[in-house]
Amino acid sequence: MRRLRLIILVSLMGAMRAAALNPIHESSYSLLPRGNSASDAAVSVAGIMRSGSGGDFDLPVSLQFQVTRHVELGGGIKTHWGDGGHVPYLVFGAKYLTPGATSFQADFMIGSASGSGKGFALGAHHRFGYSRRFQSRLVGKLGFMDALVDEDALLAFEVGFYPSLMLMRPLTFELGLITSSQTENFDSHFAMDLHPALLVGIGKESVVETAVAWGLTGDDRKEDLRVKVAIIWGF
Repeated sequence: MRRLRLIILVSLMGAMRAAALNPIHESSYSLLPRGNSASDAAVSVAGIMRSGSGGDFDLPVSLQFQVTRHVELGGGIKTHWGDGGHVPYLVFGAKYLTPGATSFQADFMIGSASGSGKGFALGAHHRFGYSRRFQSRLVGKLGFMDALVDEDALLAFEVGFYPSLMLMRPLTFELGLITSSQTENFDSHFAMDLHPALLVGIGKESVVETAVAWGLTGDDRKEDLRVKVAIIWGF
């Protein structure tokens, strides 16, 4: 236990490379891994900090809107702030909601900084309802191109399972388990992350999410920590 506390402290001080969650987790314009938005349009903004970042943080911003009842379009910027602010990626995407509870989406990332490259991601989201208070979500993603894979891998992938319990209106607790890796050097890129989150509903269309991603296993990823606060404002 003492050794574990020391490892965590060192990581928070910046001695470890921050790597909780593989890059594919941030590949979408949608800042929460959910299906189509319930509102006609929504603005999203998040602050993301990682252990070992030395005070650097990410600030993605996006806009999404319904084209039809089943089709959603969105776009955003993924900014990084530290010694100097910059916008490494622009992202554009679309979602299609089937008549059931499944959404399919595609996102294209365009690198605006030198060496950022491009990325293309495909994803699917399905919601399970067990009772009025207890639900879960299953999310799968495939990522291609330089922004989402390393070492000439064909693709990266992520699978996330998110059971959620409504504690009381408007509070919901969600406990996610996320597994990700890629086809080249699978072991060194493998990561399993615990992703607890507290969601606060605001009216019918908006939500505030506070989440922590904790690296359970994976080379250079175990015991990494990632904190995220996101606001999705629907109108």
